Amino acid sequence: AHNVTLTKDYLIGETEVTQALWNAVTGRSTSKSTLPQTSVTWEDAHAFVDRLNEIAHAQGIIAPSQSFCLPTEAQWEYAAKGGNKSKGYRYSGSNDINDVAVTRENSGSDHPSNVKTKRPNELGLYDMSGNAYEWVDDYAGSYSAEDQVDPQNTTPSGRYVKRGGSNYHRFGNESYLFTTTGRYFYGSTDWTIGFRLALVNK
Repeated sequence: AHNVTLTKDYLIGETEVTQALWNAVTGRSTSKSTLPQTSVTWEDAHAFVDRLNEIAHAQGIIAPSQSFCLPTEAQWEYAAKGGNKSKGYRYSGSNDINDVAVTRENSGSDHPSNVKTKRPNELGLYDMSGNAYEWVDDYAGSYSAEDQVDPQNTTPSGRYVKRGGSNYHRFGNESYLFTTTGRYFYGSTDWTIGFRLALVNK
């Protein structure tokens, strides 16, 4: 446990990146699916962000001074905990996992479900507990015991951090997967891993 201070404003996606958004940006399909886009590597997520920024700047959707990115782990966790509106819930938006998270038990499946089927957290963010894991913009590494300001692990390690839990694991057996403090290191991808966008000033 350590104190973290965030000094830079940012916006974060209401949902995980959906298949519909992924397809609109990559042009690979016209599907309008609201399932989260999964089986995405950390590198795939960054390539998507780069292409999205090209489109968004060219079309004037965002200002030249802004850019989409993956949230840092600290940004992700602060948002998952409800930011400055946090009520101190155990999960992202509730003390009852079934209110806010798609799990294997309440979905009957180990694959992600459509976004926004559960309640949002205090900031209006959906699925930050359960449904699909989410890549964050940090390489895997140990936390420091020291107080941190705007932390981000940028030291390459070949493994990356995913947050948020998924409905692949049974909640009853591994409830820690769905706390906002659960973190995992992974080097590839599978059907349980997606990502969420942030928007920052350069």
